Amino acid sequence: MKERKILICRNSSQIALLVALAVPGLAQAAGLGLADQSTGMVARSYAGATVSATPSTAFYNPAGLVMLKGNQFEGAFNYYDIRSKFSGTDEPYFGQGTSSGFVESTLVPGSFGVISLPHGMKLGFSVTTPIGGRIKYRPGFVGQYQGTEALLTTIQVGLSLAIPITRTLSIGFGPEINYFQNILALDQNLGVLQPAAGQFSGKSYAFGYNAGVMYRPAPGTRIGLDYRSRISQSVKGVERIGIQLPSIVPPAISGLLTSLGGLPPAASSASDKWTFPQQISFGVYQRLTPRLAVMASAQWTNWAQQQSLIISDPSTANFTHGAIYTPFDYRNSWTVGVGFDYRATRRLTLMGGAGYDESPVTSKYRQDLLPDANRTSLSAGMSFRLLPNATLMAGYQHIFVQNGSISQTRVGLQPNGTTQTTYSGTLDGTYSLSANVFSTGVVMSF
Repeated sequence: MKERKILICRNSSQIALLVALAVPGLAQAAGLGLADQSTGMVARSYAGATVSATPSTAFYNPAGLVMLKGNQFEGAFNYYDIRSKFSGTDEPYFGQGTSSGFVESTLVPGSFGVISLPHGMKLGFSVTTPIGGRIKYRPGFVGQYQGTEALLTTIQVGLSLAIPITRTLSIGFGPEINYFQNILALDQNLGVLQPAAGQFSGKSYAFGYNAGVMYRPAPGTRIGLDYRSRISQSVKGVERIGIQLPSIVPPAISGLLTSLGGLPPAASSASDKWTFPQQISFGVYQRLTPRLAVMASAQWTNWAQQQSLIISDPSTANFTHGAIYTPFDYRNSWTVGVGFDYRATRRLTLMGGAGYDESPVTSKYRQDLLPDANRTSLSAGMSFRLLPNATLMAGYQHIFVQNGSISQTRVGLQPNGTTQTTYSGTLDGTYSLSANVFSTGVVMSF
């Protein structure tokens, strides 16, 4: 029998946060984005980010731009090969099941530059993807009523000015423009009409800023501090849900059912509000010998700024038992890393590092679109001066993600603040994740 699809929409609030957090393998303070924007950061597991001496410091700590000579450009391509597995059950609807390969591999470019100005000042720019990726479960996933797909694209353009205060102290600051686009899909259980495949898509622009300090108390010693502001997004878009009705049902009847409340409405706009949290980063660099230097970094992310997901529309409340409510209760998190540079020859420098990334997600609040957990990383790389004005770089990083358990039930939020369980079942199981990151880049002076 042929079927006819009716598209319906639902307003949403804070839905984009869940999408932004749906890239579980690669983290800027875990669960949010991509910290390794440059090849050097991949090769050192993020160690020394705020004391970097390449143009990527325009992103990590603009105060460091004063260390660079002349005009320079840095470009990088970072490929994230992500392995993902799930095993568990959804009761009472779909029973036991497994899934793999639901986090898609991602290519992330980054570009940075510095232009010299009078009086030792520097103008920097960066074009990065601090958040990006896709998670998509195959048809038949047992947790389809909890979430099936999240696609996220963010492009961030930063401009910065670095000013030398003294011979050893500099500051840097500048605005950041953040473009955000996302898709989120999750199925609805509407009884005899099940399953109803839903998809939200939206986009927005927002602004923030970055400010840093660099102190060089002695030759071969650098101390860097950077603050990145929170960015508040107001996303506008549409959510569509495909309801399958037998073809024998005429459009007039389906329209009447909608007007009487027997079906959700045909269409409505969607919007949400959410926040990228503020971050504070600290780094040190010390040259031990003419050949060997070590560095370390620590980053604190204020995840407690965002605690819940709310999807609300009175016109569909009867079908979802109120507004869809997902408590996150995130904890603030830390990212730390240590690394080294070893100058093997006049042209060749070897790099390496190790890092630990604390997830803001705890087992009680883990979601199938955010199966995030603590992770550690090991990395290695090299830079080779091919020409007097051109250096090639390569890096590799392996990310070990701690296995995470999940027990997720979607609930509806009532107007009086109470919650009611929806017809989504309970997803119980275990996630296993890991990632390989391959990076190549070039630094040129002109």
